[in-house]
Amino acid sequence: MLHYGAPLPYSGGCAVFFCPSSLNTKCLKNWNGIQLNTPDSISTLIILAQAYVHKLFEEKSCGHDYWHLYRVAMLSKRIASSEFSDEQVSQTAEICAWAHDLCDEKLFTPLEASHNLAGFLLIFEAYCDTQFVIPWVIERLGFSKTLEKQSENSAEATNGVLLNHAKKALICVQDADYLDALGAIGAARTFAYSGAKGQAIYDPNIQVNEILTRASYRGKSTAINHFHEKLLRLPELMQTGCGKTLAIKRAAYLKNFLEHFYQEWDALD
Repeated sequence: MLHYGAPLPYSGGCAVFFCPSSLNTKCLKNWNGIQLNTPDSISTLIILAQAYVHKLFEEKSCGHDYWHLYRVAMLSKRIASSEFSDEQVSQTAEICAWAHDLCDEKLFTPLEASHNLAGFLLIFEAYCDTQFVIPWVIERLGFSKTLEKQSENSAEATNGVLLNHAKKALICVQDADYLDALGAIGAARTFAYSGAKGQAIYDPNIQVNEILTRASYRGKSTAINHFHEKLLRLPELMQTGCGKTLAIKRAAYLKNFLEHFYQEWDALD
């Protein structure tokens, strides 16, 4: 049985998980003996996509790893199911969640990002609408994007129904991605990323940057400062009711963590 969670082993056919350029419709139509013209074909493709991103992210250890994608995908489905009575929106949000870090400039060069996205889109080549929505959504994701005015692009003039569908998927994935930066998971990811980038856990001499720009956001900081500069701002950016509720709960954990951290830092606990 195909299922989500731990990455699936490769089982023959074509090297879809290792070489995206070798993926083709003929191969996909009989992947692992499963005919993709059945009603659950999109679910099968999602599992192929899951395995594809696992190969790309399995060795990442800076908080943007395969399991981050997994959590964001599951949260995206949860939010979409709560906010919209539309299974297609839920599926699209999940697909975009699996793809959302494929072009992250912190992780990949522009050439690598282009190759990553091309391979992912090829999995869904039979679904033209999905091929439009995926890059449209991931182009608009990311906290740093909120720090500068975004220009509209020509894609806004596309089919109104499809654009509305894409916008629903976008807010689900955006909220899910923000939620994974909050709570216990968010704290753990912050320390992992800061360590990978050579940043200190905390330095009282490095002040919190209260007014962020996209340039200063990438500047020198500490893990603890990041809580104030980004994480605790996220609940205000939530766009869904489900996301807002979870964000408030997870932010409360971070505030409690910080209270204990500062007490222990000065030996006042």
